Amino acid sequence: WPLRPGWLTLAKHYYKQEKMHDFVLLLENCHKDAATDYREQEKDKMLALDTLAAHYVSLGRKEKNKEARKKHFGKATSLYTQADKIIMYDQNHLVGRAHFCLLEGDKTDQADAQFNFVLAKSEKHIAANMGKACILFNKKDYKGAFGPF
Repeated sequence: WPLRPGWLTLAKHYYKQEKMHDFVLLLENCHKDAATDYREQEKDKMLALDTLAAHYVSLGRKEKNKEARKKHFGKATSLYTQADKIIMYDQNHLVGRAHFCLLEGDKTDQADAQFNFVLAKSEKHIAANMGKACILFNKKDYKGAFGPF
């Protein structure tokens, strides 16, 4: 059974119903039971990893306890790294990872490089433009920050 539409759709439904345990369990294990003999298999696996990574980024962002935050961010980093090994230059993957780099705070240059890569391929990519604008705004380049908008 391909990851899409089955496993990923089911994961989205669990998320919307706030069944986070089931959401995480499904995304952690879906690649083991999914078919691997279809054209979009690699993209689907990467999407499952990125989705789970984004979940851990969100948990870490909300977390007040530094150790728990570090644990969530560590899981997200590991998942993004696994996804890198599948399709490193997927635009949405790069943008998700770049936004995570911004959130971590000390990886602004890495985030900027990823946003620039995506924008070189697709100059109207909204999430990449917003990320780039955040970087420019934080550097007090206000005109540059509002340039794409």
